[in-house]
Amino acid sequence: MVAQRLDGKACAASVEAELHDRIATCASAGVEPHLAVVIVGDDPASHVYVNSKVKACHRLGIKSTHIELPSTASEQEVREVIDQLNGDDSLHGILVQSPLPSHMDEEAL
Repeated sequence: MVAQRLDGKACAASVEAELHDRIATCASAGVEPHLAVVIVGDDPASHVYVNSKVKACHRLGIKSTHIELPSTASEQEVREVIDQLNGDDSLHGILVQSPLPSHMDEEAL
């Protein structure tokens, strides 16, 4: 079997173009896609990842809400934020960025 080189940038551009069209269809129907991102703590890699998601949302026309909680937040405080977001009918997705601080159960959240 011969290896085949994959052009990641071209592949990503194709996916983004398709998403852009789908999002435009939603917008024409009066729906504004909206993603909420919850980040707990100060993990630098997590902040880079979240910022890239926020930029991608902006490029694609997706509204994004970025919620930051301190690493000292309790699991209950994070759960309350998630519950509040779950009750927001304008949201279409919630991303809880991992890793979470060591005192939290990621699977439970």
